[in-house]
Amino acid sequence: MPPEVLDLMRAKSAAWIAMIHLLNAQYLLKGEAFSEEQEWRLHCGLGAIKLSTCKFRARGPAVVPYLELELSKLQGQPISEVVLGPKNPTPVHVVRAMLVSFGFQGVAVTRSSATYC
Repeated sequence: MPPEVLDLMRAKSAAWIAMIHLLNAQYLLKGEAFSEEQEWRLHCGLGAIKLSTCKFRARGPAVVPYLELELSKLQGQPISEVVLGPKNPTPVHVVRAMLVSFGFQGVAVTRSSATYC
C-alpha cells in the first residue's frame, strides 16, 4: 500500500479513537447551574458491558439498554434528595410516592430553579 494511503488510514483511526473518547467524556461534564445536585454518574465505556447482561426499555423510537443497580444493599440511605429538572412534568407528590414504594423514606423532593436558557 502506498505510504499516503497508510497515513490516511492512521489519521482516520486516530480520529475515530478521539471521537469515542469525546463521546465518553460528555457524561463527565455538567452545567454550572446544576452543581448543587452533587449527583453521581455511573458510566460504562463503549463495549465495557455485554448486551446479554442488560435489560432494555423503549425511549421514543429507540431501544435503550440499561443495567439495574441494587441500591438497597448500600449502607445508609443512598438517596437523600431528588431535584426535578426544569423540563420534568412529574408532580412532586408522585415522585415522593414512587420513592416510598421503593423503600426510600423521608427523601426531600423539590423542583430545580435552573433553566436551560
